[in-house]
Amino acid sequence: MSYFDDRGDLGPPPEPFRFGRGGGGGGGSELRSPVPLRWIGVAAALLLLYIVLNVLKSIYVDLMWFDSVDYGSVYHTVILWKVVLFLAGAAISAAVIGGNILIARRFAPRGFEESFIEEVDVDSIRRVVAVLLVTATLFMAVIFGTVAGGSWETLLSWLNSVDFGREDPQFGRDLSFYVFSLPA
Repeated sequence: MSYFDDRGDLGPPPEPFRFGRGGGGGGGSELRSPVPLRWIGVAAALLLLYIVLNVLKSIYVDLMWFDSVDYGSVYHTVILWKVVLFLAGAAISAAVIGGNILIARRFAPRGFEESFIEEVDVDSIRRVVAVLLVTATLFMAVIFGTVAGGSWETLLSWLNSVDFGREDPQFGRDLSFYVFSLPA
């Protein structure tokens, strides 16, 4: 047995094992990912649909209960403020994070115009990085929006605060300040 291939030319590899951009014996296919991107997109869309339907189900059940005890307007107010705070938190964080990313990309060195690996296209890598940065920005915006939306009770307590009529002996403030204003 030797290290030399004594079987001669075996021809191109079978279709599932072809990589690269062609060349050499029948031309290989383009570089493919093991799972087509459309299936990843379908899975992501189904996951997002599941999450949205689960949230809407919870909202609908709570709305029916609040309506059954004639407090539907209370629940409408809660949902309205949750949505407003979510959108405000998401918009502010997306603007701050996205602005920082834009500034960083503008002042970042361009790097090589040609890749040191011949098969890698620099422009396609830049497009992939841009898509990943936008995705990360939107993900962080959703997280910050969710955190902001969870603060609805603190904000509504502060907006609708009333005086207790008793003052703190140490600082001379109404006691309602410590319950409603200080947490906000």
